[in-house]
Order: sequence, then structure tokens, then C-alpha cells
Amino acid sequence: FQPGVPLAFQGCVMDSRAWQAHKQQRLEQQTVKALQLSILSIYFSKRDTDNADDLRSVPRISLPQFILELYLSESSLKSDCDLRIMDLIGGVVQHAKHPKMNMFARLCGMSQTGIDGKSGHALPLETLNYFLQVLHLLHEMMAEQVRRARMTPKERSETPPRSDAELFASKGQPFNASNNVFVNMTRS
Repeated sequence: FQPGVPLAFQGCVMDSRAWQAHKQQRLEQQTVKALQLSILSIYFSKRDTDNADDLRSVPRISLPQFILELYLSESSLKSDCDLRIMDLIGGVVQHAKHPKMNMFARLCGMSQTGIDGKSGHALPLETLNYFLQVLHLLHEMMAEQVRRARMTPKERSETPPRSDAELFASKGQPFNASNNVFVNMTRS
């Protein structure tokens, strides 16, 4: 048992003691906006990985397991990965009343109980898959609007807009925070 580690992340965090020792200081450094950007980045990276897994006929993994693999790919030290996961969990718990944090917690398999004291339940993997598809579709639609807004009137008249079916069928480009419409909106 690791103190402060929700059951959904028990297999992902090996040692939470270093984080617990500096918990207050680490949580004070987090803002809701930074946490939202991290979560958005995780969502889009998860969608990209799921698309690649689907092409290889590999089963999709849970969000906590994905976060572990993502953070391990960015840092070769398991202790750094544990700290980043605990920062994420701690921030979500700290801002549990925020609807986006609550949704993220439930998509990770953490129930609302223990997060914000209300009753609730964790959401199944199918809900995560649907949520990521909707998020992708909204992103593609918004990106299309931004793309068309940047065109000259002549270019707009010569270029037909992409249909909803084309947007939905599009796998899009792999996640890149610098050109992601949602991330750039959150930064403003």
C-alpha cells in the first residue's frame, strides 16, 4: 500500500514517500491551468496511441497504465515518473471540485468518493474511448474553422469546407501541443 495513491494507480506508483515528504510544496506550485494543459496533452496522446494500437490490433490500455507508460517514455527514472504521477493525482484531488478534474479522475478509474467526498463511480474504458473520440471530433471541427478563418476570401470561395463525415473519419495529425487548437485556447 502506498499512502495517497488511489486504487486505480496502485500498480503504477511504486513509491510515493518522496512525494508525500514534499506534498504541500509540490501542490502549491500547481495551477489549475497547468493541470488542465497536462490532462489535455494526456488525452490527445492517449488518442494517438489508441489509434496506433488499433492499427496493430493491440488492445487498448487503461488511462492510468497509459500515463505510466507516457511518463516512463519521457523520463528513464522510475522515481521521476512516480513524482509526476503523484503530482498529477495530487493536483486532481486538490482541485476535485473543478468539473474537468472530476471527469479526469473518473476516466482514470478513480471514484468520486474520496476525491471530493461525494458519492459517484468510476467510468468504464468504453466511456474513455467515446470521450476521446468526441474530443478529437471537436478539435478537428474547431481546427477546420480556424483554418478557414485564416484564408483570404478568394481562398475560402475556392476551397470547399471539409464535411462533418470527413472530419470524423480523419485520424488527424499526431498530438503536438504547439499546434493543438484546444491547448492554444487554454493558454490564452
